[in-house]
Amino acid sequence: MNAILFLIILISAFALIPLSDYIFNFLESNSILTKVTIASKDLSPRKIFQFTMFLIAGFSSFPVAVRFFIFMQIKIGNGELPLVKFLQTHEQACIIFVWCFLIIGLCIALPGSIEDFTIN
Repeated sequence: MNAILFLIILISAFALIPLSDYIFNFLESNSILTKVTIASKDLSPRKIFQFTMFLIAGFSSFPVAVRFFIFMQIKIGNGELPLVKFLQTHEQACIIFVWCFLIIGLCIALPGSIEDFTIN
């Protein structure tokens, strides 16, 4: 896995979250996005977009963190430790395992969070 690509995705997602406020405010002020044109529910496109960017940032942070951890452990001289060796050889499998764990948690929590979004 390319850590630079995931770092770019992570930075872009964090940058798009506050930038989306300005974009959606502009679209709402020009009557392009209104409650009538979108849907009858209170689940706004802004909330959906920002939640999606949050998920993208969360999922892309794990490959960056694992690669950084391995790099720093090797730099300080701990490259021969069993955990560091294990992570070096099974880096992609560990990241996919964490992603699967996050997806299972997301599937459990998403219905409740949608209810909370629509109540407000």
